[in-house]
Amino acid sequence: EICSARSDTMIRRLGLPAFQRRGLCTVEINSVARIVRMHVAGESQAAKADKAVLAIKRALEEAQAAKEIQGFTKVVRTVCKTEWAYEGAIVFDSLDNFKAYMESDFREKTMKPLLADVTKYSLEPETIYTGNRVYDEP
Repeated sequence: EICSARSDTMIRRLGLPAFQRRGLCTVEINSVARIVRMHVAGESQAAKADKAVLAIKRALEEAQAAKEIQGFTKVVRTVCKTEWAYEGAIVFDSLDNFKAYMESDFREKTMKPLLADVTKYSLEPETIYTGNRVYDEP
């Protein structure tokens, strides 16, 4: 079951004391990230992927300014220089804004081609992983 701010509010309305509500919602969803993980051949491929990630960040910022999407907060990139594991995340401020992004024409028409510009640097394209994560910075 998804525990969003909205469902937490509904649970509170049940009138249960806090200690009884705790078990109903253990991992709250505040921010959500869409991630991609792949391996690159080395430094030069990672640098090229970085340039493509910056294009993604610019497109998201422009789309947010133009009100095509809402709730975009940041792009995060990590690289393991031992394994050359390359990971990127697009973070949204709520589950609702994330869902709207995932269903948007902007994602289909703009982001998918930009993501392909990143993933073309993958050492093994068949092993590219994409997924969604609850994102939190405690």
